[in-house]
Amino acid sequence: REALAWQGPRLVFVDTPLAEAIAQFNRRNPVQMELLDAELGALPIGGSFRAENVEAFVRLLASGGDIVAERPEPNRLVLRRKK
Repeated sequence: REALAWQGPRLVFVDTPLAEAIAQFNRRNPVQMELLDAELGALPIGGSFRAENVEAFVRLLASGGDIVAERPEPNRLVLRRKK
């Protein structure tokens, strides 16, 4: 258990709606994510993520090219569909 303690808690998603994945991250972090486009909330997400690593999760979402992340405040990330 000690050897794996550095990994920290993980969030595992299998075809989980993005809105639910964001809610799980938001419960565990001071940085809060918000969806500006409600239809993005249904986007299925899959993968295993470190619960405290919001930045990596957002980078992954943005890497697909369809989602843009903006930071209007230090502890707030806004996600929207790319226009």
